[in-house]
Amino acid sequence: MNQFNEKELRKKLRREAAKKNWNLFKESKLGMVGLYIVIFFFILAILQPMLFITGIWNKGIYDPVVGYDSIRETLLVVDCPKASEYPTEKYETYLDCGHGFRSEVARLDLYKDYEKFLAKHLKKN
Repeated sequence: MNQFNEKELRKKLRREAAKKNWNLFKESKLGMVGLYIVIFFFILAILQPMLFITGIWNKGIYDPVVGYDSIRETLLVVDCPKASEYPTEKYETYLDCGHGFRSEVARLDLYKDYEKFLAKHLKKN
C-alpha cells in the first residue's frame, strides 16, 4: 500500500511540475511562436504522404525526390553497359591508370580516340 502511495505521489509531482513549466512557457511569446511553427511543419510532414496516397497531389506533377524538373531526371539517366559488352572500345579499363591517364598506354589510346573522333567530325564535305 505504501508503494502505491509513492507512485501516486510521484505522478502528482510530475503533473504539477509539467503544469508549472507549461505556464512559464506560455508566458513567452517567442516560445509560443516557435511551438506553432514546429506544429505547422509536423502537420505538413504528416499531410504530404497522404496527398500522394489519395491522389490529390499527382506524382507526375511533383515528385518528392526529383521535384518539378522532369527534364533533369531524364538527362541524369545513363544506360550502363551489360556485362557481355564491357569493356568495349568505348569503355576501356586500365588497371595501372587511376585518374588523369597517368600510364603511357592509356594516354596513347586516348590520343587514338581523339584522332578517330576528329577524323569523323572534321571531314570536309
